[in-house]
Amino acid sequence: MITILKELKEQGYLLILASNLEPDVFEYNLKKCPEFLDFFDFHFLSTVENSPAENTEYITKPNQQYFVDLRKKVNEYVSDDVEIIFIDDRQENIEAANKSNLTIRGFLPQEFELEFQRYPSKKLC
Repeated sequence: MITILKELKEQGYLLILASNLEPDVFEYNLKKCPEFLDFFDFHFLSTVENSPAENTEYITKPNQQYFVDLRKKVNEYVSDDVEIIFIDDRQENIEAANKSNLTIRGFLPQEFELEFQRYPSKKLC
């Protein structure tokens, strides 16, 4: 996947790291391997901030709201008609992404690698 990420980045794709980790856990993991984020334009940790601040609700995959929030964030960077290619290691997250009706196409990593190998120079979205 690292090779594919590099190639997608070189082709001009917007790469987003979307994670279910809570922000503090995510930051802890990044301290162990900060160069991992070099592949990505930004990361997406979906949270809904309620009042007061200690009542933060974490919305995670496969919740459909996660994909709605992800689409909104992507739309801040690109037009809303762009297709999102979503790669995840959990089948239930792939199924939820594909059912979202938000122009999101989900793949397991091995499925995406096969697709990428078949069409290496073709824009996938």
